[in-house]
Amino acid sequence: MNFGETEKYLRSIVRDHTIPLDFKRQINVAIFEVASNFELPNLKLAVPVPLSVDKSTWLWQMPDSFHKKLFEVRRVHQDGERQHWRYVEIRDHIEDLNLIDPAHQRVEDHVTQVAVDDYGDVTVGQRASLGIYPLPWRQELLQLFFYRKPTYLMKPGDFCDAFPAEFMRTVVVPKCLIMNFENYTDGIEDGPMKSLQYWEGRYNVGLYGERMGDIGLVNYLAKRRGGSRRHGGRDPIGPGRGYFGGYR
Repeated sequence: MNFGETEKYLRSIVRDHTIPLDFKRQINVAIFEVASNFELPNLKLAVPVPLSVDKSTWLWQMPDSFHKKLFEVRRVHQDGERQHWRYVEIRDHIEDLNLIDPAHQRVEDHVTQVAVDDYGDVTVGQRASLGIYPLPWRQELLQLFFYRKPTYLMKPGDFCDAFPAEFMRTVVVPKCLIMNFENYTDGIEDGPMKSLQYWEGRYNVGLYGERMGDIGLVNYLAKRRGGSRRHGGRDPIGPGRGYFGGYR
């Protein structure tokens, strides 16, 4: 399903015309939350994003495309016509750099350690910062590998680039209904679909599949990685519900 088809399908479920419902934004938010809960291979960078740093400051804004999990950093330097690189250590917390150099004034030849100042995931309109240690004597180029943000869907013909299009119906639509259920209840017809538990069940089926039915997103991801299928695990519905943008 593309963006327009997903919105149309959502409107066929929620038929409340008494209040303005921003389905377009809510669909995008649902995609971002799924990308936050799972490591989606489509969003894992294979080509690094460059970031040039110098000794003017120890905190640098991460690229706009950064969403979560900085998993590799390389320091690049030029030796004549040849380019070389070395791995840079990624620390778990920005406080680790504060402990090493509280004043953040130590200057050496190269950056050897970095840390991201964000503990969660960066959503639409938010930026994270990268802390570096020590400050490099000369300008230095870092190559950053991370999980990028999903592309924000805008036009009806846009397709989600985080996962295959079939998961829009089985994962994103139930997720969107769960996140905004209190706003949607008056517009959903009486019956099983009027229950929050029904949509939580549909969301879990979309994630994990069902016996003799379609494969779920999590099992699809496991097969892509060549690993075994997952069964159970942490609740993908719980803590992230309703926090984004001030609406539920």
